[in-house]
Amino acid sequence: VLAVMRKLAVGGSAKIVVLGGSFTAGIECHHTGPLGEVTYNKCAWSARFVHWLQIAFPSATIRLVNLAQGGATTAVILGGLGVLLSSGAASNPDLVLIDTLVNDAADAEHQGLTKQETIAVSYEQLLRSVQELCPSAALFSLLAGWARGLEVAEDQRRVAQHYGIPVLDWAGLVKRHEPLVGELWWPNKPHPNWRVHRYIADAMAASWVAYWNRPCYIEPSRLSREPLSPNEKLELFPTCLKPLTAYSARQTRTRRPTVLSGNWSLYEDRPGKPGWIATVR
Repeated sequence: VLAVMRKLAVGGSAKIVVLGGSFTAGIECHHTGPLGEVTYNKCAWSARFVHWLQIAFPSATIRLVNLAQGGATTAVILGGLGVLLSSGAASNPDLVLIDTLVNDAADAEHQGLTKQETIAVSYEQLLRSVQELCPSAALFSLLAGWARGLEVAEDQRRVAQHYGIPVLDWAGLVKRHEPLVGELWWPNKPHPNWRVHRYIADAMAASWVAYWNRPCYIEPSRLSREPLSPNEKLELFPTCLKPLTAYSARQTRTRRPTVLSGNWSLYEDRPGKPGWIATVR
C-alpha cells in the first residue's frame, strides 16, 4: 500500500484491479448528486475510493478496472483468474482489491470441507494465486458487512493477517455496532444502498491515511510464507494461471466462438454480466 501511495505522490500512474461479486460491482447502487446520476460500478465503493485517491494525488494517473461479477465466489474467481489478470486491461496491476465475503458467506461449499474450511482455503488459494500472477502488486482485502457474513468473516481475516495483507474489516465494524446495522448495512440484503458504498470508501481512505502516517515500514506480503492450509486442501481449488487458449465475454483479446446458426451476439442482458446471447433458434 505504501509503495502505491509513494508512486502516486510523485505523479506516477497506477492501475487498480477489483475482484469480487455483485456487491463489489455496485449492483443496486444508485445515487444522484451534484454531478448527476451514478449507478453500478461507478457508484460502487471502489470507484468512490479511487475518486478520493485522485483528489489526494492530483498529479497522478489512476486507472480502475472493476472485474467484479455477480454470483462469483472466491472459487469461481479462481477458475478464471489466469484469463482475468494475464491479458487485457487488467494485466500488470499495481494494486488488487479483493472483496469476496458476501458470495462466500452465501454460496461457498466444497465436498468434504466445512463451509468455514471452504471459505478459508479458497481465499488463501486466491491470495497466493494473485501474488504469483502479479508479484509486484499490492493486495488489499475488504471484509464486507452483510449479516450472513459476520460469523464467517474470521475465516478470511485470519488468512489475510497471516500473509500481512491490509484489511478493511467492515464486517467487524458492523458486528461491534449492531444497533447501527441499518445504517452500516441493509439487514439481510447482499446489496446495500449507495451510502454504505460511500461509508466503506471513506473508511478505506482513512485507513490509507493511517498507513501513510505510520513512521515504520510495513513489510509486504510474501508468497514464501508457509501456507495456513495443507497443500492437499489448497489443491482442491485449482486455477490455470497461464491458459494456452481462452474464451471470455469480458476479455476482447481472447478467442471468439464460431457461430454455426442463430443470431448470437455478445452483450449484457444484465449489468455486469456480458455473454453470447441469441434471441432466435
